[in-house]
Amino acid sequence: MANFVLIAEDNPSDQMITKAFVEKEGFVAICVNNGYEAIDVLDEFKFKLFIIDLQMPVLNGLELLKRIRNRRSLADVPAIVLSGRQDKTDILAAIKCGAKDYIVKPMTKPVFDEKIHPILNEGKDQWEDFYIDPEQQSDKASLSRAVRLTAINEFVATVKTDAAMDIGEEVIFSSEFTKAGGVKDLKGKVLSCDQTEKDVFTVKIEYVSLSVEDRVRLHNLFSESWVHTAETHRKNKVG
Repeated sequence: MANFVLIAEDNPSDQMITKAFVEKEGFVAICVNNGYEAIDVLDEFKFKLFIIDLQMPVLNGLELLKRIRNRRSLADVPAIVLSGRQDKTDILAAIKCGAKDYIVKPMTKPVFDEKIHPILNEGKDQWEDFYIDPEQQSDKASLSRAVRLTAINEFVATVKTDAAMDIGEEVIFSSEFTKAGGVKDLKGKVLSCDQTEKDVFTVKIEYVSLSVEDRVRLHNLFSESWVHTAETHRKNKVG
């Protein structure tokens, strides 16, 4: 799933503000300081959006845009140019190079909501769950109580438990699968808790403060180990 946003911005303050807005939308921000650093990560993540500063050292925003648009696999990924320059020549040049829109700094919440929020939420998908065979669910994970791990991805774990949990409740989550990916006890919080059967509650736990590197490592581990879609999961249950 395309749940990463590239922020190519050499100004630490602008980078930090944009990153905060992006992450509040539930996306992971990959931040770089120049065009060459951006090129280095283009193949590492599946991006939903590129936010590119026009004036960067080493390789500027226009040159980066050109190189992105020359890649067939990235041709349809929207790009927004962020710049302190308001000259019409710069705006036209950015659009000509493939930018979807042009934002004059500073980035503000109203501007973000108008220009970027709609792009991030267009066709927004959930993170891909990796389902666990019912016969393997027991004793595969633990909180502060007995749970059965039913599905997991690099952002959320879904468990079943015999008692309700409070939304926002902070927990320590541990599972054999995350440990196999080199991640031991995870800080998390309860995203949702629904009673699905008598005395059975389905709880989603969101990981807190897990690094991008750890998330990517877990994703790669899960994708090698389990089926990727709910449709396949249903077929497995029927079988």
